[in-house]
Amino acid sequence: MKFMKVLLICSLLFILSACTIFNSNDQRVQGYVKEIDQSNKRILVISELVPEDLQEDTNKLIQSNQYSEVYWVSGINLSKFNVGDEIEITYDTLETSYPGILTAKKYTKLANE
Repeated sequence: MKFMKVLLICSLLFILSACTIFNSNDQRVQGYVKEIDQSNKRILVISELVPEDLQEDTNKLIQSNQYSEVYWVSGINLSKFNVGDEIEITYDTLETSYPGILTAKKYTKLANE
C-alpha cells in the first residue's frame, strides 16, 4: 500500500512538471500593426508586411492571401500602438482561422528603424 502512495505521488509530480515545461515554451509572432479595432479591443498584425501595403484596404489585403501570417490579437493596450508599429507577441494558443486569432500573454513594441 505504501508503494502505491509513493507511485501516485511520483506520477502526479511528473505530470505537474510536464505542465510547467509546456508553459515555458510560449510561442511568438512578430509583425506590423495593420489595423486597430477599438470596438472589439484587438489589433490586426501581419508578419513581414511591406510598408506600401499599410495604405491598402485591409479586407482586400486579407482576401489576396498575399501574407500567410495574419492575426487578430487581443489582450493588448490599444493606446500604446499606431498603425505601422512593429510588435512582438508571446502567446499560448492560436485559433488557426484566417486571419488567426490569439490573445497576447506579453507584447513588446519594437523600435521602428
